[in-house]
Amino acid sequence: MIGVSKARVSQLISEGKISGEALRGDGRSAKIVVAVATAQLKATLDIDQRAANGRADLSSDEPVFDDLSSGESDTAQRPLSTDDLYKQERLRKLQDENEERLEKRREKRGIYVRSDAMRSTVLRHVGAMIDGIEADLGQWAEELAAETDGSIKKIKHILRTQFRETRTKLARHNRELQNELPEYHEEAIGSEDDAGAS
Repeated sequence: MIGVSKARVSQLISEGKISGEALRGDGRSAKIVVAVATAQLKATLDIDQRAANGRADLSSDEPVFDDLSSGESDTAQRPLSTDDLYKQERLRKLQDENEERLEKRREKRGIYVRSDAMRSTVLRHVGAMIDGIEADLGQWAEELAAETDGSIKKIKHILRTQFRETRTKLARHNRELQNELPEYHEEAIGSEDDAGAS
């Protein structure tokens, strides 16, 4: 009739929002005079009730009688209007925005992070640690020279050479690990972690 289910039409009748001249017959076989019922609904429903579920269409030009006893709802038979398509697109946009806000909240709480950002952070810290170790090689060489009565310059050279070989090996290993990491860590949204934290 107006784009709502048979159950909602029955509810409108029981609430008295469709009554009198809009009904022909009694009980399950009652027929509704659509034009009169639509006029009654325009008068009795406020704007919030009409738009609450986004389905009530009080401007339709339907046949004069609508049979309540048919088994299928009118919404299944009605083609999508421009308004329906707009509402579907708006709903999809709102769902996308909600999902984006949820992802940002989860990222802020540390439930998940972007893999590329984590990779970059880890590499930066590891690089700083290696640079720090390499900077201390001179001090190690001095201590070794004092203990072994050797040349500081020669010990420093040997340590730097060995360390560079180790660093090259570690860098190669790190690149292999980095290539194995996924771009994103998959996790179902709405998990117990998320529900408990909010």
